[in-house]
Amino acid sequence: TIVVASRGTRPVHGTFHAQRWQVEGIEKPVCEIMMAAESLKRGAVETWGTLAHEATHALCDARGIQETDKSGRRHNKKFATLATEAFGLEITEARTIGWSVTAVPEATAAANADAIARIEAAIMGQRCINQKAKAKSSNLLKAECDCGTIIRLSPKALEAAPIACMACESYFREA
Repeated sequence: TIVVASRGTRPVHGTFHAQRWQVEGIEKPVCEIMMAAESLKRGAVETWGTLAHEATHALCDARGIQETDKSGRRHNKKFATLATEAFGLEITEARTIGWSVTAVPEATAAANADAIARIEAAIMGQRCINQKAKAKSSNLLKAECDCGTIIRLSPKALEAAPIACMACESYFREA
């Protein structure tokens, strides 16, 4: 089942959830792919790429492949390999989310031109993003090390003991 909904505060273009829907005539619950309404503005090719990315999760689920960590956020190399083999996606690694950054190569877009054209015709608008400013949290400090890595922590934690960055071996200090 594919749904279009607000992503809320999460910075995602889509999500996958196994066994989320009970469909009449189908014994087992089926999966859900949620497309973030705010992301439709990226256009049909990128929307198709998100659908293929999430479909890779569905394929992993069907094949019993563990493609992410327990939180479902950090994607592993098995995910990247299957996304490339099954859908022609180009997957690169990002520090915090693993093998998840998705691009649609020109050859893949050309091979899926009919589906992409149907998506283009179906995108009638885009969801307006809530323009309310978030209330600034005052309970966490921003701290930075020499290599530019940023963390947020309580003032009490920063005062309690020096915290070192494993990458540059410098201590975090309030930014």
